Amino acid sequence: MANDLGALDLTKPDGTTEAIKTLDNYERETKDVLVGWAGIEHDLKGRHKYAIGNTASRPATTGVSPAVTGTIYINTQTGQIEYYDGTLWRSASFMAESINYIFNGSGELYDSVGSKFIGWTKTGAGSSATRNTTNVKVGSTAMNLVRVGTNCRLAQDIASIWNGATWWRSKLVVFGCWVRNSGAATAKIALNDGVGTTTSAAQSAGSTYEWMQIARVIDGAATVVEPRLLCEDANGTVQFDGARLSIGYVIPDFIPGLWSDKLVEKMFESGAGTVAAGTIVYLGAVHSSTVEIKFPVSTPFIAKAMYTWADAVPGAGSFDYTLRRNSADTNMTSTTAGQTSNYTNAAGQVLYEVGDYIDVKLDATSGAGTPARHKVIILCEMVPSGI
Repeated sequence: MANDLGALDLTKPDGTTEAIKTLDNYERETKDVLVGWAGIEHDLKGRHKYAIGNTASRPATTGVSPAVTGTIYINTQTGQIEYYDGTLWRSASFMAESINYIFNGSGELYDSVGSKFIGWTKTGAGSSATRNTTNVKVGSTAMNLVRVGTNCRLAQDIASIWNGATWWRSKLVVFGCWVRNSGAATAKIALNDGVGTTTSAAQSAGSTYEWMQIARVIDGAATVVEPRLLCEDANGTVQFDGARLSIGYVIPDFIPGLWSDKLVEKMFESGAGTVAAGTIVYLGAVHSSTVEIKFPVSTPFIAKAMYTWADAVPGAGSFDYTLRRNSADTNMTSTTAGQTSNYTNAAGQVLYEVGDYIDVKLDATSGAGTPARHKVIILCEMVPSGI
């Protein structure tokens, strides 16, 4: 009797007696069933042989002889053990690494001056990208992408932030995002490496957020690793929230990026009693001056909140503080009236890039109080170089 079913010739019995011939035939039938049912070859020593090859060689899911539910396949292209669930080929290695390489994947950081999501580049004539605080899946805001006449997208080159394109080459990468679309536009996600692009099917859950994900082996000649959020085909507004990119095959949901909450403080102050009522001064490289002397920015950051303090109340009027970028007022302001301290939240976030200048304008023209000393603290989140 043969020891290894893989060595049997299915057309020729090799037993020397009728009983052995019958047993050999049973073995051949068992092998046929295993190979036909699940693509498995199994010998008498307990070894299993699964079908192996690249994605193109994987058994088809349609046609005359489609893969059977439960079929196992070793994919040499992705380095994954896969199984057929009756509809799709799926990885048996479900979880990717617990790292999110995307910066600002939930859209919490938004430059109110430049009207853009920090870390994301928008393309598409006539389009806009705005904050959505109503239809939110993760955190306090989602990213609106609005198509007007031309297909548009938000994109982020991960390779420019993390390690460079060479490091990413030939790695299996998975990109996922929560997507909502209640209008006529088509919402998709895509992953581009400068050589090719993998694109998802269209979001199909309408006004209900749908978790969408795609996987791609980054090309050996890749120049970028660029996740894309797409709004196409018709004018409309779609929401994206909780974007995540990891190394691996499957990710179930969003996790915060590696750069989350890298906070620093920047303080501006006047000299004691130097700001008189009825004046406008600037708090910058000099304690207080009617001539603007600004701080240069050497590391990118986004200003998220402002705290102000004075050692005297402004009387019947107020002290009005305005954060400035490159000698222009931003919409991050704080007004102190009838008290000595105040706080403004992150509604007016402001991005500062290398080469910009920062200072604070203090308007005390309506303050009827005595001369006061002032301190302003700006809470900032650092932004990775390369965005």
